[in-house]
Amino acid sequence: YQPYTHKKGEIQDVLVTDLSHDKKFYVGHNKFYEQVLVPMDKDYMGKIVRVKIIETGKFSMISTPLDKVVS
Repeated sequence: YQPYTHKKGEIQDVLVTDLSHDKKFYVGHNKFYEQVLVPMDKDYMGKIVRVKIIETGKFSMISTPLDKVVS
């Protein structure tokens, strides 16, 4: 079951709100409230960040930031 494989390579804006359970990423959500993991950077918390999806899993997508912060 891989519900996000078709989203690999997409550019999305995500709102970063939490720390992941393994404390390796921040957790953000896109407009569909899908979980997107974002590399940790204190400037991202509470902000909308533009990212590119680079990896997908069963429960989330892993991204790399394209810009520092959108808003």
